[in-house]
Amino acid sequence: MSGIDAARGIAMVLVCLSHVRYYFADSAPTIYEALTLVTRLATPTFLLLSGFVAAYVLASSRKDARLALFDRGLFVLFAGHLLLNWADLGTVSAQEWLFARITVTDAIAMCLMTAALAAKLPTRVLAGIGLCLIGLSWPLALTWTPETSVGHHVAAFLFNARASRTPLTDSALVPYMGLFFLGMSLRRWCSPYLAKRAYADAARRLLVVGTLCAACVVAGIVAWHLFKPTLATLVSHDMLSTLRLTLDPRSKMPPSPAYLAFYGGGGLVIAALCLWERPAVLLQPLVKWAATLGRASLMCFVVQDWLLVLMPKLLGLDANMPSLYWWAHLTGVLLVLHALASGWDRAQANRFLTVGLKGAGGPPIARLRARIGRASHAGRPH
Repeated sequence: MSGIDAARGIAMVLVCLSHVRYYFADSAPTIYEALTLVTRLATPTFLLLSGFVAAYVLASSRKDARLALFDRGLFVLFAGHLLLNWADLGTVSAQEWLFARITVTDAIAMCLMTAALAAKLPTRVLAGIGLCLIGLSWPLALTWTPETSVGHHVAAFLFNARASRTPLTDSALVPYMGLFFLGMSLRRWCSPYLAKRAYADAARRLLVVGTLCAACVVAGIVAWHLFKPTLATLVSHDMLSTLRLTLDPRSKMPPSPAYLAFYGGGGLVIAALCLWERPAVLLQPLVKWAATLGRASLMCFVVQDWLLVLMPKLLGLDANMPSLYWWAHLTGVLLVLHALASGWDRAQANRFLTVGLKGAGGPPIARLRARIGRASHAGRPH
C-alpha cells in the first residue's frame, strides 16, 4: 500500500520540520508558532498508521506474522532507545539518559508487541479498547501527582502526566496505544476494499472518519467560545480550566482528546488522499517520493535526529544562525534521507531489523535438530 507508506513518509517530513522549528524560536517566533501547529500532525498520524500497518501484517498469510511483529517491536525498543537523543547526553547523567527517557519509538515498540498479543481480538473490541485508553488516560494525566521518583517515571511513561513532565519525556504510552489500536481497527474496517485493491473506496472511509474527528473538535471549540460565560457561572474555575484543556487541540503534553482527535483526523485525511492519488498529476509523484521515506521510517527517524539535533549542537550551529540557513539545512537533510531510504529500499534492509526471533525454529534450526537426531541414533557424541 504505497499510499499508507507515503502518509508515513509525510509524517516523517513533519518530524523533521518539528525539530528544525526550535531554531526559529528566538529569531522568527511567528514561523516557530506556525510550524508548531502544523507539525503536531506527525505523532498521531504515525501512531494511527503504524496500527494500520500492524493489522495488515497480522492479516497476511504468514504463519509467523505475530512473532515477526513482536520481534520488530523488540528491535525498535532497543535500537530506537539507544540511537536517539544523543544530544541530551551532555545535559543529563548516563543513568537518566538510559532509564528516565521516554521517546515515541518506545511507545511504538510497546504497541507493536501488544498488537501481536491482541491479534485475535474482534474489530469492535480493538476500537473500544482504543477509545477507552484515550478517554481514561486524560483525567489520570491531569490528576495523578506521584510522590516518589519511581512514581514520577511511571506517570511520565504511561500518561506524560503534567506533574511528571521532564525534558526527557515526549511520549505517553497509554493514549498512544489507544491511537494504535484505533489504527488497527480502521485497517480491519477497510479490509474488504483493500483485499480487492479498491483503494479509492478505502480512502473514502478514512476520509469520512478523519473529517468527522476534526470537525467534532472544531465544533467543541466553537461551543466553548459560545458558552464559556454561562459555564463560568455554573462550574468552578478548576473545572473550567480542565474543560478548556480537554477541548484544546494544542494540548500535547499530556495529549488531550482534542489533540488526538484533531491531528489524528488530519493524519487520516492525508492517508486517504495518498491512497486515492487524485489528482494524479499532483499526488502520484508526491506519493512515490514520500513512500520511500515511509518504508524506511525507523532509519529516517534516527538519521534525522542526528542531522537536525545532534550535529548542529556538536558544531555549535544551534544559535544565532540566520533563518535561511536552517531552511537550506532542512532541504539538505530531506535529500540525504531520501537518498539513504532509496538505497535502503533497494537492499530491502528492513529484513535486518530483527533481534532473531523470526528465525527461531526456522529451516536452519530444523536442519540442526535433524542432524543432532541422526548423530544420536548412530551412537556418535552430540
